[in-house]
Amino acid sequence: MSEISKNFFIFQSPDQLLAEIKPLNDERIFIETGYDIVMEAWIISHFCIGFQKLKHCAVQVKMGENHEEPADAIVKIDNEIVDYQITERQKEGRKRTEEYREWVKKGRPSEAKEYRPIALEEALMYARQAIQKKLDKKYSVVRSTNLLIYLNFDKNNLMLDKLYAHCGDMPIEPFNEVWLLAPAFVKNTSGHAIAKLLPEPNGFFPFVTS
Repeated sequence: MSEISKNFFIFQSPDQLLAEIKPLNDERIFIETGYDIVMEAWIISHFCIGFQKLKHCAVQVKMGENHEEPADAIVKIDNEIVDYQITERQKEGRKRTEEYREWVKKGRPSEAKEYRPIALEEALMYARQAIQKKLDKKYSVVRSTNLLIYLNFDKNNLMLDKLYAHCGDMPIEPFNEVWLLAPAFVKNTSGHAIAKLLPEPNGFFPFVTS
C-alpha cells in the first residue's frame, strides 16, 4: 500500500488518476490484499471520463480515505461535490484471484477459462443483487451520494429498459442515483459505456478512453 501515491487523495482529472494507477496495474491488484482502492480508482476514473464526455463538463475526482471520508470516491463537477460508493459485479463462478495467481506461477497469461455465455436473465439478476448488497449495508451518508456499479461481464447488449423493468421498483435511499459502467464495443474497439439506471434511466453512452 505504500506504493499508492498520495495523489489518489487529492482532486485531479480522471485522466490524471488513471495515470497514477498505471504503475500499479499488475497482478498484485488482483492477488494481494489492500489493493481494492486501486480497482475502485480504475472504475471511477473510467466512469468520470465517460461522464464528462456525456455531460460536456469538467470533472475532478479523488479517492476517499476511510478514516476521513465515508465514500469510496469523491467527484467534483463544477462546484458540486458528490460521493460515490463503488461495487463490481462479475460473472458467477469467475475467480479472478486464481486466474492471476496462475498467471504469475506460469510467468505468462494463462489460457482463458471457458465460461458459459451469460443469459439476459442472469445479467438482470446480477445487477439487482449488486444494488441490494449495497443497500443492505445501510450507509450513513453525509452529503449527496450515488452508487456506481461496474457490470464486468460480456452482456454488452444488455438493454437499459430491461434493467429498469427488473430493478425500477427498488428503493435506492440513501443513494440519490444509481449509475452503471460496463464493457462495450465502440466502433469495433474495446471501450466502455455508462448509464444512469435509477431513479430514471438514461441510455447507454459508449466511449473509449484516450
